[in-house]
Amino acid sequence: MNKDITSFHITALFVISLMLVILTGCVTSHTEIADITPATVNTDCPATRQIFTSSLNNFQDIREKPHYYNKATRWRAKQQLIKGQCEIWQWSDHYSYVCSKVLPSEQAAKELYQTAQQGLQQCMPSSAQGWTADSQPLKENNGNKTNYQYNGKTMGSLTVIPDKTLIPRNWSVYFVIDSAINNK
Repeated sequence: MNKDITSFHITALFVISLMLVILTGCVTSHTEIADITPATVNTDCPATRQIFTSSLNNFQDIREKPHYYNKATRWRAKQQLIKGQCEIWQWSDHYSYVCSKVLPSEQAAKELYQTAQQGLQQCMPSSAQGWTADSQPLKENNGNKTNYQYNGKTMGSLTVIPDKTLIPRNWSVYFVIDSAINNK
């Protein structure tokens, strides 16, 4: 039973990430991509901690201005890990804090990933509060991933991966945290 629930959450996280990849590709222009620098990571620790702690109550403290779609609601996120790139997505009673950014090179993407990873590691709530992180390279040297757990359950991740879609030289950085209420 627990294995099925874990599989469901991993599948849901994958589907959400895949949808974001598709949506990001549809709305990102080439000139916007060229303007990004690693300095877009928010290094304000209280704001970063609030992203994690707000996941315990469906991000109520940091979501505002909903935009309604057919079966989903997209909320503006008050706290931005990657400035201007983060939203809260809601499907039924499932909430996810999501940031994504496409960059023009592997170097730019990995710098943004490392800056975000360092900021998250420094600012996330402590393991005494139930939060931990672990990082690993992805297969075939195709990027890196840091998983974030709350009380031993994976709640989300920070990932840097090459794009194999529109422009092959581009790389993307994704940060996703699910609401803890949906991971019981």
